[in-house]
Amino acid sequence: MSLIKEEQQKQIKDLFKKLEGNVKLVFFTQEMECPFCSQARELIQDVTSLSDGKITLEIYDFVADKDKVEMYKIDKIPAIVIEGQKDYGIRLFGIPAGYEFTSFMSSIMMVSKGDPGLTDETKEALSKLKEPVHIRVFTTLTCPYCPKAVEMSHKLAMGSDLITAEMIESTEFPTLVQKYNVMSVPRVIINDKVDFEGALPEKEFVENLMKLTEIGPETETEKQRIVAVIGASSDRNKFGNKAVRAYSTKGYKVYPVNPYEEIVEGLKSYRSILDIPEEIDCVTVYVPPKVGMTIIEDIAKKGVKELYFNPGAESDELVEKAQKLGLKPILACSILAIGLEPNDFN
Repeated sequence: MSLIKEEQQKQIKDLFKKLEGNVKLVFFTQEMECPFCSQARELIQDVTSLSDGKITLEIYDFVADKDKVEMYKIDKIPAIVIEGQKDYGIRLFGIPAGYEFTSFMSSIMMVSKGDPGLTDETKEALSKLKEPVHIRVFTTLTCPYCPKAVEMSHKLAMGSDLITAEMIESTEFPTLVQKYNVMSVPRVIINDKVDFEGALPEKEFVENLMKLTEIGPETETEKQRIVAVIGASSDRNKFGNKAVRAYSTKGYKVYPVNPYEEIVEGLKSYRSILDIPEEIDCVTVYVPPKVGMTIIEDIAKKGVKELYFNPGAESDELVEKAQKLGLKPILACSILAIGLEPNDFN
């Protein structure tokens, strides 16, 4: 049974008759761990079937298809990429239902046309960008103003190869909502430096975006810190889960590490710290000392600057081995160390 009502199906078919070029939807899912993935998959399959072959759909597994995940830089699911002649950096994270179905349709039509319809003033402003720009637009399915903000961000992504713009459905990604202190929607965050609320007209939206050129390039002290949580868990009662949420709240980029988990708080879980694709500032360990002994050399190879053995994860033997490898382990609760209380995440 289709998620799209019969009357709406006819409207979509009529709309898709105006498609000018072919569109490819790329969908990332992981059925066992993603509660919204099956609904999102069904919805976009329904949409694709109404296009008379003008829209194609590719479906990939967030865990198994690592090459595609890295190619499209997908870090959470469900995820939708809308491609036309190329990948314009247009992303939707979460099911595009409710009011966000409008954003979904609008972006498909825009990509098919191959022209975002930006003003000359905006094109000139975007030509001055020198560094990558990442626009996040937080939405909810019941927000009537959110589609305008999402559509504008997608237009700007199409207008510049340096811009990636993503819709984030807030109820599906509570950790990100907490991290960015999203109190109302639409909430727009650009490179974690510029933020505003509301669906601004093109001129005002671009003025906010161009504040990045006034701020200048990111310095080492401003750079977002990266933490690996070893022993991360999808069980919210465990400290390995609380740490993921705590560090996210403090603005860290968090990499869960656990070979037995696939998704933790909407984030991909890595089998090994060596699989993480970038340098790590901090590692916090939530596994027993015997397990720690088997992975401590990998931690050393990663060249981490800060290492926490949380209560229950330390032993004299493990600490000694870490020190011999040139590490300086800290025996403390890392959640307390970043100024939060574990009980805050019960």
